[in-house]
Amino acid sequence: MVEDIRIHPWNYDVEPFRITNGLYYVGNKFLSSHLIDTGDGLILLETTFPQTVYFLLESIRRLGFDPHDIHTISHCAIYTMTISVA
Repeated sequence: MVEDIRIHPWNYDVEPFRITNGLYYVGNKFLSSHLIDTGDGLILLETTFPQTVYFLLESIRRLGFDPHDIHTISHCAIYTMTISVA
C-alpha cells in the first residue's frame, strides 16, 4: 500500500471534514492529518507523504482555510521495525 500511494496518490484522496468546533480532518485514506483552528492561526498535525502534499493543501483550502495561516506543524512518524537475529 505504501508503494501504491507514492505512485497513485489520487487514489487515496478523501473529502476533508469538520470533526468538532475548530478541529478538522484533512488527511487521506492512508495517513491521518488534522487541522486545528485556534482563532489566531492554524495548527497542522501530520503532513502525510511528499506525494500527497498537494491533496493535503487542497483539503485545507476546501474547508475555507488558507495554508499560509498555518503557524505550527507537528510531524510525528512512528515506525515499528522488527529485526530477526539468527
